Amino acid sequence: ILRLQGEYEKAIDSLELAAKHNTAADGLELDINTQIGLTYNDMGKMLFAKQKYSGAITVFTEAEKYLPKDPGIQVNRGDAYKELGNYSLALANYHYALELNGSKSLVNTRLALTHYQLGKGASKRRDCVL
Repeated sequence: ILRLQGEYEKAIDSLELAAKHNTAADGLELDINTQIGLTYNDMGKMLFAKQKYSGAITVFTEAEKYLPKDPGIQVNRGDAYKELGNYSLALANYHYALELNGSKSLVNTRLALTHYQLGKGASKRRDCVL
């Protein structure tokens, strides 16, 4: 509920407390880790929306620790790298999202736009030979 209300730090604190008191017999570890990862992902999206791209990258990286196979986190982090002009890291994240079976149309569009930006930048520098 706290995550849905945008109270991300309180949500993380509550989830980490629950994780400390959880025993393997409870079988809640996966659910708790999923919720922590989703909360970090939501925090990253909020920072991205505020154009705080470096902070978003840090938070998306934290989300990845809890949801290492989530292609959406890779796409989100790739978007933040792209906004900072770090196209190689954006491409790496997008390609990894595809490996994780992310939405091909969603990721391929981002790949195309990022390659376009790379080409545009190279042609401005005149260091590409045609």
